[in-house]
Amino acid sequence: MQVGFDYTHREMDPLWETEEIKDLLVGRSKPPAAVRQMAKKNSKKARNKRYYEKRRDGRVMLKSLLEAGQISKAEYEQQAKEMKVNVGYYKLQEIKEKLAEQVTNFRERIHLIYGSDTEDGDAFVYKWPTVPSVESYLIIVYLCLPADILAATDDPTTLGLQIKIKTALLSDDDYLAEWVDAAKRASIAKVFIPACDLLNAKLKSMNERGKKYFLDEWETRKDNFLLSLTPKGPCCALVDLINEVCNESGSGDKAGACRVEDE
Repeated sequence: MQVGFDYTHREMDPLWETEEIKDLLVGRSKPPAAVRQMAKKNSKKARNKRYYEKRRDGRVMLKSLLEAGQISKAEYEQQAKEMKVNVGYYKLQEIKEKLAEQVTNFRERIHLIYGSDTEDGDAFVYKWPTVPSVESYLIIVYLCLPADILAATDDPTTLGLQIKIKTALLSDDDYLAEWVDAAKRASIAKVFIPACDLLNAKLKSMNERGKKYFLDEWETRKDNFLLSLTPKGPCCALVDLINEVCNESGSGDKAGACRVEDE
């Protein structure tokens, strides 16, 4: 194809001197890389701004309809989801509300399963002892031993058990370190260690009949404590709740480990 002057566009035609025609005939030179990068960045910034403003205006429109009573709360949430109008701060608020709703639902279900009425609504409420005593010793034994070991413990006064719990409280490598932080374990140990001395002194003053009564009382209190950890409702409710929490926590070894499979 011939490129140049013709009958319609003479050599002296000013059109040949325009930048558009020169770019077509000669070719436009590329700007420096830094300029191109900045232009790309500005273009992306402008697109993001238009995206945000479009969804912001949509959210304002939906909110005005909700306040005017033209749509219900459920319709507002459904349309907001479809239009993807919750951006920025409002997206974080939506996530926060969902998490708060899940936590509330979990607490309510735990409360129903265990049937516990407490001042702050928690199903499990206990306080670590702060004053050394025989009673404090027994409470710490209840709370520190795994349930299967606690159930098999006929005598809570043995030297081996005392050493086991002392080690768990004072060591960063024992089983309690995974569940109780170091500062908390140290404060519990300050109560448990002198409580051991009080228990041992009491045992020395007991006769055989007194020791038998003490152990019988221990069995009753131990059984009551273990029963307090079991659901008042059907066990399937607790199993379903555990599975639900594990599934919502995401996949992985830990989530799979806590899942209760149907047999």
